Amino acid sequence: MAQGFRYTFAVPPPAAEDVVKTKVKHTSDGKSKDFEIDPTAATLQVEAVQGTDNVLELVDVDDAGNDSTPSVFSWLAIDTVPPLARGQLGILQTEEIDIPDEVPPQE
Repeated sequence: MAQGFRYTFAVPPPAAEDVVKTKVKHTSDGKSKDFEIDPTAATLQVEAVQGTDNVLELVDVDDAGNDSTPSVFSWLAIDTVPPLARGQLGILQTEEIDIPDEVPPQE
C-alpha cells in the first residue's frame, strides 16, 4: 500500500447553460482515469500517490454533443500538511519557593 492523498477540488459552474455532462480525466504518472461528474457539482475528489505528477482535465459537453476546451490543473502530489500540534499544555503541580534576586543562568 502506498502513501497518498485525497484532493477535493472546487469546480466552477459551467460557462454555458446547455451543458449536459462534464467529463473528467485524471492522469497520474502517465496513467489516466476517465469519469463524469454532474455539471452542477461544486466539488470533485481524486486520489494521488505521494510523489506523482498529476493532471486534472474537465470538459463540458453541451446538448448538441460539442466538447468545450479543457480546463486543466497540474500538480505534484507532495506532503505539505504539517503534523497536528500537541494538545494544550497544562500545569501539573504548583509549589511555593524562594527565588534569589539574581538567578544563575541555567545550563
